[in-house]
Amino acid sequence: MTPANPTLSNEPQAPHAESDELLPEI
Repeated sequence: MTPANPTLSNEPQAPHAESDELLPEI
């Protein structure tokens, strides 16, 4: 979620996975 991390910015799947974890309904 932090743009300071190029690794996270490069991997759009990272933030998506976090959303999935927060929403187990998915």
